[in-house]
Amino acid sequence: MYLLSSMPSCRNAIVTLALLFVGCIAGANGAKGHSAGFVEVGSIQPIEVTPTVNGAFGVWAQIRVPQSSSDAEDTAIQIRLVKDSSSTDYALAIFDDLNREVARYNREYLRENAVFTTKPVMFGALTLKVIADQRPSDLELRIEKRFERPAEPAVPLSPSILLRSINILVDGSKLKNATHSVAKILINGIPCTGFLVAPDILVTNYHCVKLAPSIERGKLSNACNEISVVFDYFADAVHVAPTQGRCLEIKQDWLDSNGDIALLRVGYDGVARDPLPLANTLIFSEPRAFVLEHVAGRPLRVAGPCEADGDSTRAPMEAIEHHCTTLGGSSGSPIMTESGLVFGMNRAGQVSENLTLGEYVKWVADHGSEPPNLGVSSVAIQQLLTEALNKSK
Repeated sequence: MYLLSSMPSCRNAIVTLALLFVGCIAGANGAKGHSAGFVEVGSIQPIEVTPTVNGAFGVWAQIRVPQSSSDAEDTAIQIRLVKDSSSTDYALAIFDDLNREVARYNREYLRENAVFTTKPVMFGALTLKVIADQRPSDLELRIEKRFERPAEPAVPLSPSILLRSINILVDGSKLKNATHSVAKILINGIPCTGFLVAPDILVTNYHCVKLAPSIERGKLSNACNEISVVFDYFADAVHVAPTQGRCLEIKQDWLDSNGDIALLRVGYDGVARDPLPLANTLIFSEPRAFVLEHVAGRPLRVAGPCEADGDSTRAPMEAIEHHCTTLGGSSGSPIMTESGLVFGMNRAGQVSENLTLGEYVKWVADHGSEPPNLGVSSVAIQQLLTEALNKSK
């Protein structure tokens, strides 16, 4: 067991960190919050603890939990909120071994879920950081258990459709260039995808951003504190470093619950990124569609080519149907042509991801085809974007 604490200490209010270790019992099953295939780790090496003074960069405490096995594919940890009598708002952020933020849990979430297991994270070793504008007092968080899933071959939903590395895309192509305009989004620790439709405007699904407690409460001014944005989150992090973006603003008229669209004003360091062009037509048939997506919050992948079509007679949030492979975290992904033109945004599938193979085969037999995914049309996105930009003038 590891204890991460932020306690009053002397006049200078230096954050202190305590470390406790309790051996874990191997073979735990069904821990809330992580997927099947995980095993509880029973051998944990000593961890590195780095005290921070005066909240440099807003970090008041951090702790590193290493990976126990080099062949582990994912890591999840169980956290307990032991004490929190502070009046300061804070967040518990989790970073992977490449120092990329992969999850963020705000104070309200931690208080409502005193014991919870994080979502699976790639790259094994994790660093937990307590982030706040001011030092939280009397705050204790315990890492009680750690789970790892051994690496295993990926199984696609369909034998003919795979999620592949973006490295298959030709350098300089429209699709490869588009990858720099796609971002991984974490809303209260839950992953989605988004993409730029203006130099500083990111679009994603409304059902993603409403996961932020502040949006549910109607306090939009605080919502960006619960949303994390990362550009260039690629598997090949050696050659292209990820860029931490920032959610800067969300307005009420930028949220369309009926169309399942949300706009966020974002900031990021480095060179400007090109917004992805939006198609201005809804009726079409595209035999070679592609989806750029952060499945489960993992590095960017490309799905396709696949068939897709648009139909103006369908509901706005279901105007696009496509057969590219998507999973949790794909919400908000751009659906594109090979020339880089966005004609839709992925939002949902028509069947559950938890279907057994037998149920899936029966569904295909009953319907005569594989079940399509649903997307919001680029026309609806452009309409909301135009209205938002006009009101900002």
